[in-house]
Amino acid sequence: MAESALRDSLYKLGAIFHMHDFILKMGRELFGEPNKRQTRRLFMIVDLDRLDQIVLMASTAKSWGELLRAS
Repeated sequence: MAESALRDSLYKLGAIFHMHDFILKMGRELFGEPNKRQTRRLFMIVDLDRLDQIVLMASTAKSWGELLRAS
């Protein structure tokens, strides 16, 4: 793998981890602790556009379930 491709992959992976962490922190503040199924469902999402959509939906969602259905 070329160095630039590796760097791009690592950057994307870091962004995904950061988004997961951010959504968990934000969701805990809004809805409390997610259950194991909800946490697994969030971690299965690796598309940054979908993760962005979840962040945008947080202002109108009423629960973890509703927030994750938006994805």
